[in-house]
Amino acid sequence: MSEALRERIAEREQRIAALRQEAVILEAEIRAYRDALALSGATSREPISVHKVSRADESKPSGGRSRRGLSAQWQSIWHDVGTRFRDRFSIDDIFSVTQAVDTGINRSNVRSQAWTREQNGDLSRVSDGIYRMTDQGRERFSVQPLPSASPEASLLRLSVEEGVAA
Repeated sequence: MSEALRERIAEREQRIAALRQEAVILEAEIRAYRDALALSGATSREPISVHKVSRADESKPSGGRSRRGLSAQWQSIWHDVGTRFRDRFSIDDIFSVTQAVDTGINRSNVRSQAWTREQNGDLSRVSDGIYRMTDQGRERFSVQPLPSASPEASLLRLSVEEGVAA
């Protein structure tokens, strides 16, 4: 009898894992549909046609650029991140911006978005989980450029960073 109960427990745990995975996929699809709706400018009453994209097509970059547009929500988040954290920022910093406006975005979404922005050239990775917004990213997200540092300040910063790395 105890073996039969263990089997039922294992079956239910497998079913829960499969349902959680399906929920993640469904949430991603909902976000994609919402992004498509926002990009189309359609109202909720207008019918919109959504082109069905296979999973293989979704992951194919075209020339290092994402084929899907950036949602207005993420555009605003990246602007805020670039404005608040002028030089460098962490995944936690990005996540704190999303939480400040109650976006419902989780850490996994933040990590995924940071990776995508890095691949598109909007961010550069400083170290594991630490990023810097590139000039391209600052332009894309309407963030004021960083002030040019004097040669002395640049040398001082490099010597400090080297001292930390050593």
